[in-house]
Amino acid sequence: MSPKPPPGNRSNSRREFLRTTTAGAVALSTGAVAATSPGGALASPGRSSDLGELRIVSDRVVAASGKYDLHLGFTAKVDLQPGAKLWLFFEDRQGAAVGQIDTAAADNFLSVRRSDAPEKELTPELPHVPRTLDLFPVAPEFLHMIGVTLDDRLAAGGEIVFQIRRWKGPRQPIDPYQFWLVVDDRAEWDFAPIDFRRYRKFVNRQDQSRVPTQQLRQKTLIHSLRVTGKYAPVAASSLRRKPGVFWGEFHGMVFNQRPLDDYYRYAKSVAKLDFCAPFWFSYGTCVEDVWQQVKEASRRHTEPGKFAALAGFECGTPPDDSHRCVLFRDPEKVPPIFCDSRPPAQDPFHQSRLHPETVVCKTLPEFYETIERFGGVVTGHFHTRQYDQEVLAEIYQKNLRQPAREEERIYELMRRGKRFALAGTSDTHDSMPGNPFAEPHLPMAAGFTGVYADALTADALLDAVVARRTFATSGTRMFMNFQSNGQPLGAELPIDAPRLFSIEVDAAGPLDRVELLRDGRTLQTWTPTGSQFTTQAKDDESSAGAFYLVRARQQDGHQGWTSPIWFG
Repeated sequence: MSPKPPPGNRSNSRREFLRTTTAGAVALSTGAVAATSPGGALASPGRSSDLGELRIVSDRVVAASGKYDLHLGFTAKVDLQPGAKLWLFFEDRQGAAVGQIDTAAADNFLSVRRSDAPEKELTPELPHVPRTLDLFPVAPEFLHMIGVTLDDRLAAGGEIVFQIRRWKGPRQPIDPYQFWLVVDDRAEWDFAPIDFRRYRKFVNRQDQSRVPTQQLRQKTLIHSLRVTGKYAPVAASSLRRKPGVFWGEFHGMVFNQRPLDDYYRYAKSVAKLDFCAPFWFSYGTCVEDVWQQVKEASRRHTEPGKFAALAGFECGTPPDDSHRCVLFRDPEKVPPIFCDSRPPAQDPFHQSRLHPETVVCKTLPEFYETIERFGGVVTGHFHTRQYDQEVLAEIYQKNLRQPAREEERIYELMRRGKRFALAGTSDTHDSMPGNPFAEPHLPMAAGFTGVYADALTADALLDAVVARRTFATSGTRMFMNFQSNGQPLGAELPIDAPRLFSIEVDAAGPLDRVELLRDGRTLQTWTPTGSQFTTQAKDDESSAGAFYLVRARQQDGHQGWTSPIWFG
């Protein structure tokens, strides 16, 4: 292990500088020359090009949730002109912290130096977290960025080293964990804001025109390291099963660099789900061959009778950017479908990169018609401002900051006449569906959806969703059954049918209470003495359009909700 400089000392001699940036190269230089894109296919950039070579060196092997001194070195093969820029990107969604340059004694202390003047520290742009579609799908959308500008020429053979002391690496194992370095050797480009949130774009300095994608890729170097470790095991109570019920989730995100294979493997091997659906937004799935990769991964991981790998995407739909999720029964015949109203998605430069077979939907009615035409179903969640043709709503998910408020909003929608199934999901941003632990940006446990389906296939699961034969939990496998007059949860009964109910709850821990709700308001409450509860109930009220559901709460705070039964 190479010696570390004193925490408060920001200067190194040339000898010490070169020693600390070359030690440990064998231990950590594990990145492949060709890196993987988000879908798992080979990306064109590598760690070496005509411009130079990118390498990673460190004092020790990186393990998940550790702190390490991290050095990334770029050795130029051509002269870099005065004003040349280098942008180092690494991913925001994995919990790896961005460097900071204020306090040498603090974690993530960042310094950038050149080998021909090690005593002179370069001043990087203040690290921040931009979003960009220019590098997608080679790199994910959410990134940390460290940028530097050269004051004077760097001759071929010279080296720029980014050093992050006590770097907080990814929280979870990942192989490969990638870094992307964009090299503007001729001092021609800027990475400019586009006046929408944190999105940025690469432009030519002279006329502000966009840098062509192929040119950008030719000047992008990728290197990777292995982040070792194991996923935290899921508690046995979250792995319970019951005949006739399939467990999974209908909404998770793959914003990060983990391949789709990792998403499905976590679902099957760690969370022990029966089904799951990884999403990009449609502005991502329509780029190049990403949608084909989604369909291929779905086909690859579907195991008849054992696991259903669902395929779909999310949209920020017009006119108000309401988020809607889409799932398909048979994705093989579905072309890329684009429907996104946010400015970066509407950017002509971005749309020029869409697959030539993309079906572009410009209005919400056109979106609904297109999804129906290709056999899809549309679901909503807390970013869905108005519900229209959505067949499912997420009463709980990992991203909710105020779950009770969203629950009440859903009841209010139902009081206005909307009818949909209820689900618990993760909306994971770290490719871990069913993850019961906090992850970056998402502090709560992932929700689960229990589905009463005839078979474990995409078609049968979506049939059950349309029939509203689902129940939701906040991250526990609490079994719930709710019937009226022999009809299951989700049923619609005549207004004059007897309001007789059968309630069954089999929780994963001691129950605190079980409630029968009418129109979203508590009608009757029970306080069980164990984890299992069965009862009969009735209501003499005969109002038209009334809906009833069961809500149960465990003593540990986890909750469950059945889809409603409607009368009239």
